[in-house]
Amino acid sequence: MSKQAILFGRVSTKGQKDNFSLPSQFAAMREYAARNSFTVIDEIADTYTGTAAVADRPGGAKVYDYLSRKAIDVIIMYTIDRAARDEEVVEYAVFKRDCKRAGAELHFVDTGKTSDDP
Repeated sequence: MSKQAILFGRVSTKGQKDNFSLPSQFAAMREYAARNSFTVIDEIADTYTGTAAVADRPGGAKVYDYLSRKAIDVIIMYTIDRAARDEEVVEYAVFKRDCKRAGAELHFVDTGKTSDDP
């Protein structure tokens, strides 16, 4: 049985929403899921600032709903900077921890599955 995955794409401004950023992210994430034999059950787009906690973003709240129900095995994002900005490394660590606690793997298209190392 393949792992159940959600794709989580994010851009930070409404202007970015109208260009190819989200479509490009989702195309790459779909390809990554296919290469890894994951079954994609949802695609979540977030047009929101990267300085907010993932759980406080509209799309992030949907991701956390999946996590709270333990309804997914994998979250795929395009790159790590789609999770949090460089100066918000603590927010990334919190998100990664919350995924792990829910039993979900966190994957990025460019770097693969995150390690359990800090």
